Amino acid sequence: MTELQKIVEEAADAEPDDMQATITAHVAVMYFHIRAMACHCECLGMNAENAMAVCGNYTPPYSEGAYHQVMEKWGITKKGEPLV
Repeated sequence: MTELQKIVEEAADAEPDDMQATITAHVAVMYFHIRAMACHCECLGMNAENAMAVCGNYTPPYSEGAYHQVMEKWGITKKGEPLV
């Protein structure tokens, strides 16, 4: 179980009026979402560069390993889970 999953489960188990647990869970989920969106944008740019290279009959500059490095940079595993 990831740290993010633990935080969300703690919020789900908290008392209904425990706003701190709810806010903590929302912040954790939003933080991961922001990192995932940033990673997605960077990978889209890499895809565009690869596509332009292929259109120009050149070798694509980015391999699968480069995408994995970007994911790690933004805190995401190869499985798409957050690194904590």
